[in-house]
Amino acid sequence: MNSLLTMGWSRLACAAALLLAAALPARAQGGAPGAGVAQDGVRVQLFVDQRRVAAAKKQIGQDGEFPVYAYRLQAGPQALELRLDSPELMRRWKGDFVLGQPTKATFEDAAQFLPVLLVLDVSNEAGTPLQVVNAYLEVQRSRSELQPFIAFSFWDEGIVQGFFDISNYGWGRAENAVIEFAFGREQPVSERFGLRLGSLGAVEVTPVRAMTTLVPALPQLLDRPPKCPSNRQVPACLARLQRSLPMGRIADIAYTRADMVLTRLFGALRYQWRDSSGQAQTREHPVNLEILLFRFDTGEGAEMGGAAPEEMGFQPITLPLDREQYRLPLPYRPRLGPGQNQRFQLTLNAPRASSHQFRVVLETSDGRRVSTPPLDLLYFVPKMDVGEARQVR
Repeated sequence: MNSLLTMGWSRLACAAALLLAAALPARAQGGAPGAGVAQDGVRVQLFVDQRRVAAAKKQIGQDGEFPVYAYRLQAGPQALELRLDSPELMRRWKGDFVLGQPTKATFEDAAQFLPVLLVLDVSNEAGTPLQVVNAYLEVQRSRSELQPFIAFSFWDEGIVQGFFDISNYGWGRAENAVIEFAFGREQPVSERFGLRLGSLGAVEVTPVRAMTTLVPALPQLLDRPPKCPSNRQVPACLARLQRSLPMGRIADIAYTRADMVLTRLFGALRYQWRDSSGQAQTREHPVNLEILLFRFDTGEGAEMGGAAPEEMGFQPITLPLDREQYRLPLPYRPRLGPGQNQRFQLTLNAPRASSHQFRVVLETSDGRRVSTPPLDLLYFVPKMDVGEARQVR
């Protein structure tokens, strides 16, 4: 696995304690969408709280050794959109990411995902005092996001040695999963193979049977790595080996690097899942993996490359799931003189991946009702308990 596995649980717990103890003043996200026109002399806006985001990243992801994910605010066609500030991670979940390709958008713990850290900015632009008597989130809809989040993992950085894991970190089931694949150097050239994976879950895939079909001597080569004088001479040693053992189609699919004989697995992973309305959906992911066939014993070794905070004073607001047209009370009751401005920290979270359409509404003592522009939040936190991996060969 990647280097994140070295991170201990105790370190995350310590970081969380430090964050809970920190009293941080709010600072709005400069230049971000969020401005709204004044309504009846009152302007209400939401911004990402970049100061709290920076403090959380410093505590949880010390020295930048592993990523910490926050949210960004951006203009959308219907509303201001709150999205994870990681386009690559969003591609892994919702887009066209190729499974098996290197990525820096990784995670090993749900603590790497921050809640939505916001600043509520209230300005009195009228000539008379303003007293807020009621504040709440007005939520049009909250919906569970059940699209699976499929991840491949393997122990050696960038290269599969023997097996790889397929895990579903999403909150919906991935059913009737099938992986179909072929082998080659830069494109698939072998016959196609298929493995039925069932439900994901976690599955440990070992394609050695398919590889042995193409290279009959593979079990022998894995059991007793053949000798070669040096890494530099591995191509010549492989050519000699082809004359003495049943090497099948190795010339079509294999290439060498240092002491390794490698191939690539090309294919697609397909499965079905159901969205929050119960509608059946089909998903297909392209797959491209570099796989070790076997190693030569050269005595040199391989030349492989290296590899939720809460704000002070206001409790986080937990958004419920699968509800429509509801309100959540907020504790803000500012009194503002003419021209005055106040800012309040607002933290949102949810029990699992979900989408929410809402706005913040303030009601004043003189009957005014003002609100932020509508917001569309796509909230993500992984389901880390994927179960015991089943072996599929």
